[in-house]
Amino acid sequence: MTEFPFPPPVPDLDLLLPRPQRIAVAELLRRLDGAPALEPFSAAAIALCADWSARLLADVRTRNRPALQALGFWLRPAALERLRRTVLERLPPDTLAVPRGLAFLVPAGNVDTLFAYPLALSLLAGNRSVLRLSGRLDGLAPSRDGAMGDAAVLLGLLGEAMERAPDAAASVALVGYGHDDAVSAALSAACDLRAVWGGDGSIAHLRRLPLPARALDLAFGDRSSLMALDCAAVLALDRTGLDRLAEDAANDLYWFDQGACASPRILVWCGGTEQAEEAADRFLPRLDAAAQRAGYRPDPSLAMAKLTALHRTVLDLPVTRCRRFGNRLAVLTLERPERPALAPFGAGTLLETRIPAIEEIGPLVARADQTLGVFGFPSDRLRALARRLNGRGIDRIVPVGRALSFGPVWDGVELPRQFLRLVEIDPHTARPPAPSSSGS
Repeated sequence: MTEFPFPPPVPDLDLLLPRPQRIAVAELLRRLDGAPALEPFSAAAIALCADWSARLLADVRTRNRPALQALGFWLRPAALERLRRTVLERLPPDTLAVPRGLAFLVPAGNVDTLFAYPLALSLLAGNRSVLRLSGRLDGLAPSRDGAMGDAAVLLGLLGEAMERAPDAAASVALVGYGHDDAVSAALSAACDLRAVWGGDGSIAHLRRLPLPARALDLAFGDRSSLMALDCAAVLALDRTGLDRLAEDAANDLYWFDQGACASPRILVWCGGTEQAEEAADRFLPRLDAAAQRAGYRPDPSLAMAKLTALHRTVLDLPVTRCRRFGNRLAVLTLERPERPALAPFGAGTLLETRIPAIEEIGPLVARADQTLGVFGFPSDRLRALARRLNGRGIDRIVPVGRALSFGPVWDGVELPRQFLRLVEIDPHTARPPAPSSSGS
């Protein structure tokens, strides 16, 4: 058994899953160290994820919760098998994938379902995992109508799946504690991988807590995203096509109150001035209608903060026009196509600008940009655009409507591979020694 000595005092923390209790950090780590060893993509880990998926897809509480349905779809057995093949069949020659060891996962609290993805990847990799669940998750509290929030439903279904997979569940600990550096330092000192999602300031703070020399430190900080629409392609749509595009855009925009890193905040029209104005006049009312059909309604306090932010943005940026569609959508038109110094607030707020062609989007792109949602552009032009940007920004180019879809590449990092270590096995070790060349 590995010893985990920590200088006192290290406060206890709350173990939330698999069995809620108050526990000392050293005791928690000893339990994880004694969990059954799992190899990457073990039957036990796949079974737990598949059970979690089945519960997410079948539970009546998730039927009108797209984020939970999307997670359930991603965790289904066929998807896990594709992920297994993608990861293990593309290894370098003469290498074997093994777990990294202990993973300390710190997901952000702005997206209720975010924590589930790194947790599942770490489990599938065979790691022992400590995941700190943020107390800021909105979905831990009931909604305005008294229904359970997304995070609460998600955790409840995970707990049920864990009860049926004790070997895999023994390697997972979901914990809760405040911003306590002593606890975070103890977990950091014991881990082989630390993966943190959050604001740049929070990441910088955690990075001051030392890791073992051989541990891997992954960090995913503040990101922003854009949506680019080809004017001619939008104008060529009939009513059905426009409504479908608006629904796809609403999916990207309104989940998590536009707070996800992949949620677009800048809308770029590509084409002539008159084309852009006509396309916007046709598209934006339909976007608002799609948000209304989806039942989006910002919390009153959020709506007030959004209104205040709109006034500040109009004063601070070169805005030539402000269009409001009730509390659901506000579109601020920039005077010229340049990267704004001030990010829009969210909750259905877009900064709108125009460029002649998608190839000229460079001045609008910042290093922190993650996702570019697109409509109406052929793939060869998009590949040429990515080559032209050459790493200055944009990690993902996806169709409008798929900005929030999870994939194995996260912020330009192939995340599943980062949860694994590779062991090289020289093929010469399997060869018998050459016969002796004696003269007898």
